[in-house]
Amino acid sequence: MSKSYKRLLKLLQPYGRYILGAMVSAFVIAGVMFFVPTLVEKLIDDILLKKNLRLLNWFVLLGVGLGLFLGFFIYAQKYLASFAGGGAVKDLRDKVFTHLQRLSFGFYVKWKTGELISRTINDIAILERAMAKNLIDAVLQILILIALTVRIFLFNWYLALFTFIIVPLVGLAMVKFGHQIRRATVRMQAKLGHLSSILQEKITGIREVKSFSREDYE
Repeated sequence: MSKSYKRLLKLLQPYGRYILGAMVSAFVIAGVMFFVPTLVEKLIDDILLKKNLRLLNWFVLLGVGLGLFLGFFIYAQKYLASFAGGGAVKDLRDKVFTHLQRLSFGFYVKWKTGELISRTINDIAILERAMAKNLIDAVLQILILIALTVRIFLFNWYLALFTFIIVPLVGLAMVKFGHQIRRATVRMQAKLGHLSSILQEKITGIREVKSFSREDYE
């Protein structure tokens, strides 16, 4: 495990129970998705084709109840993951700000104020999205994929074998594009920090800009 992931897990450690709750919700969602194809099969074969209106009424009530049940756990999964990610990011921002207070004056001569602000606000915001959304959502998608793959295997093992061939290829493509996205994100954050630095300098130096009539130039 890389140092980055170890640090990420350390940040999330105080919010373990919220992460656990999000994981449990993800398991429930995946379990519901496992039975959805069976319900659709019953709807078509036993209700629509046989025109069983009485059973259709019960099926509609079941669908509404299942929708509310699934919606609750989707909300719980999103909420708990966001709470854990937001709390970890808040703690990280506190640590960064405390660390900035203890750095030498020479550090602030070397680094521009706008870049430091951008790193504290924007860079950490990306980390929040990674923890609150990407990490938990990735677990959810993997669980749903496993559930549906098992369902396909039970329904038709030929289709299941086809899935086992396609999924690794999709995974390799995701890994390849993931590396490119990470590199692009690093470049984007560096440019955003430079932009924040320029904006901060121009706003704090607005008196000089107006004194020398340099608005159009700026």
